[in-house]
Formats: sequence, structure tokens, C-alpha cells
Amino acid sequence: MCLEDCIRRGNAKAALLLGRVLSGIESSTIRASQLATGHNMRRGAALLLRAADSGIHEAWAHLYRIHADSRASVSNPQMARFFLEKAAAAGDACAQRMLGALILRSATRLHESEQGIHWLHQAAQRNDQHAAQLLSSLVLPVAGIETQATSAIDAVCSVDPWLACRLRTARDFGLTKLEALNIDIVTGQRPWGLVVGHNPSIAQAKLAEPRAVPALTPLVLENLRRTVAFFEQSRRDGGPTESDRRRRSRKLRYCLQHAGIEESLFFAEARSTVLCALRQGPKWAFHARPLLQMALSEI
Repeated sequence: MCLEDCIRRGNAKAALLLGRVLSGIESSTIRASQLATGHNMRRGAALLLRAADSGIHEAWAHLYRIHADSRASVSNPQMARFFLEKAAAAGDACAQRMLGALILRSATRLHESEQGIHWLHQAAQRNDQHAAQLLSSLVLPVAGIETQATSAIDAVCSVDPWLACRLRTARDFGLTKLEALNIDIVTGQRPWGLVVGHNPSIAQAKLAEPRAVPALTPLVLENLRRTVAFFEQSRRDGGPTESDRRRRSRKLRYCLQHAGIEESLFFAEARSTVLCALRQGPKWAFHARPLLQMALSEI
């Protein structure tokens, strides 16, 4: 058989094609009956693995499919997860979205939430809409019109540029007032967004725990980058620096009252149960289950 000869000579594309057919994965370029008389899952998996090791990255996603199928003779959840991770690392947007959703769904620690958001962010950058919707579910809404908020921030900037940066960050990431006034924005910056650190102003340990918040647009990431650069530069210059938290709170009250601006234009309102759900993957997954079902059903 010509295809078998190609495989023996090390042709990775031939291994991919026959591996798909033997594994029961349809191909748009050729009918399965032209290449094999039936399925052979174990040989198909071996050929797909050969193709993947030879640099054909799409084979990792096919390997995930057949090993994640509980009805298949090669079913193996541990290997399925390994192949999904390989597909995600190779740049497969669907794999990145599924891996991020799986990690986030079970996340109970901050580093797990960060890892899940990282993969969802990677997928969203490749225009995966399911990933973008999951990321949106992690950001609390803030009321008001953006142009109005921008004008208000510009007005505050002339009085206290550090406070203006905090207001911009609060609106961009849907932070509560307490979070916005306490967060260390410089250390909280991430390539995909922001980590709100432990809040010493809150007595209840669970409510003071950190949480990870994704950036939903490139503009939000750019705003964050500028804010971090401003804070770092002001610290290096040795000139005026940001006031402490109590003074920030008083300055905020003065600036907003003086300009007739509502706090709701910058800060999210959320009950403690909502904030807790955003920190704990299983609780978040319960509220986001329709989005999760769609995100996990397609690869």
C-alpha cells in the first residue's frame, strides 16, 4: 500500500492521515474506505503519536479526542489530559480553551486560577469566543458610560494622578472600592490581567483572600502597563509618591464630591458570596455552567 510505504519512510503526514482513519476521525480530503477496511484504535493512536512527535501539532488534539472517549478501547483520562496540554502548548485555541476551563473549574488555589486564566486568555487572543465568554464571567460589571468615566478620571488626574490610575484600573477590571484602594498594582500585574492580593483591611480571612481578574481587551492591558510604568517611575524618581490607604480614601471622597461624580462609575458592587465564588473554581463553575458546557463540548 502506498500510504504504508510512505509511513515506513517516515512521512509524518501519511502517519497522520492513516492514524485518523484507523481512529475513526473523519477526514475532509479522503474517504476512510479508500484507506482502511475498519478501525484499529491502538494502531491509529500509535500513528497519531508518531505524527505529533514529528511536529504535526494537530495530531495532539486527535490523540486527546480518542483517549478522552470513555467508549474507546484506548480510553485513558490521564493520557487524555497530557495530550490536551500538548495541544494547548502547540497553539491549538480549542485545546487552550478546554484546558483553561478544566483547570479553572477545579481551582481552589490562586496559582491554579492564574493557570486557568492564562490558557483562556491565550485562546481568546486567537478569537475563541467561548474562551472570551468564560473570561467575561470572572469580571464584575461596573455601571456608567465609558466616555463619562474617562472624563472623570482625567479630572481626578490633575489633582492626584495615582488615584486616577487606581480608578482606571478599578473600572477596567471590575474591582470593588476596597480592592481598588488596597491593591498593589505593580506586583499584581500579569501578562493576562491582574491579581488582587490579600486585603489586610478585611477581618474575615476568606473575604480577604486574593483573586485573579483577566483583562478583557488589549486596551485594558495597555492601560495596566501604563499604570505600572507610572507607579514604578514615581518610586524611582524619589519625588512625590502615593499617599497611604487612609489618605487615598479621603482624597477619593473629596475629588468625587467636588466634581459631583458617583462612585458607581468606577467600582463594582458585589456581595461577599459573589466574591467568594470568583475565588473558588467549583463555586464559579456552578454559576457559569452553561458557558462551561459550551466551552468543553467542542474541540
